[in-house]
Amino acid sequence: QKWIEKSNELKEKETEEEKELANKIRDSVAKINQKFAQVRLSRNTNAQPDKGLGANTLLLIGGGIILFLMGGLVS
Repeated sequence: QKWIEKSNELKEKETEEEKELANKIRDSVAKINQKFAQVRLSRNTNAQPDKGLGANTLLLIGGGIILFLMGGLVS
């Protein structure tokens, strides 16, 4: 009986953590999308082209892929 209670507690904890992780992933993806929108805007207007854009964009894409994979693991 005690084992069943323990495992149920653990399951509840896991789902809480998964929800938090999923929310963090969603926030990060939203930030990445926002950043890409800003990048597109700055490219379209050509107002002060960002010199470090290449590296930043690669980092964002890499981060997006990692977050996507983590999202797949959670669900």
